Amino acid sequence: MKVIGIETSGEIGSVALLSEGRLLAERYFEKGLRHGRELVPSLKEILGEQDIEINGIDLISVSIGPGSYTGLRVGVMAAKTLAFAVRKPLIGVPTLDVLAENAPEEAEYVAPIVDAKRNEVYTCLYQKSHQRRTRLWNFLVIKPVELRERLKTLGEVFILGDGLRIYSKIFEGKEFMMGPEETWTARASNVALLGEREFKGGRKDDPIGLVPMYLRPPAAIEKLEKK
Repeated sequence: MKVIGIETSGEIGSVALLSEGRLLAERYFEKGLRHGRELVPSLKEILGEQDIEINGIDLISVSIGPGSYTGLRVGVMAAKTLAFAVRKPLIGVPTLDVLAENAPEEAEYVAPIVDAKRNEVYTCLYQKSHQRRTRLWNFLVIKPVELRERLKTLGEVFILGDGLRIYSKIFEGKEFMMGPEETWTARASNVALLGEREFKGGRKDDPIGLVPMYLRPPAAIEKLEKK
């Protein structure tokens, strides 16, 4: 099974190509939310390198957020357009699930911490179960200090994500193991891997109904609603 993964939730986007769970190619975009400019050329590049036609793809998997509002719109729209064009199934994968896959296998508890602006972070708690990561919480938008209090009772928690660039001092202490910076970026290869797993488990998303998962409205809309 050949799977395309698309990841555009953060500053550094990427695309990947998997075949039967094996990574064939992965391309990262330049930093700075350049997803709209680089997504399609990067995808053409990796398909061409592997001598695979777009119609030879079996599944399209895309990261749906939370994350950058603009980036997510670009990625989800590209994935939906591609799924319609080649008539292939589509799977949307939560970005926090994708990030959790960057944690080392031995980590029992994992909490991605993604900057949500406005002094908040996006997060979820995962526990290793039968070689997979199982969600223990619903996805949250939460103050970093509140998150620390919820996590510190668990023992050691592996934390990762771009929110640590701002809030790392809040999570200092023996209760937390901070992942290296290279683990803070969601990877398209993990998007493809998780999408394939979901598809083989019987799930398939509706390309018309699939939308980004923002968890909260943009700041401009919130201000307008308050008025």
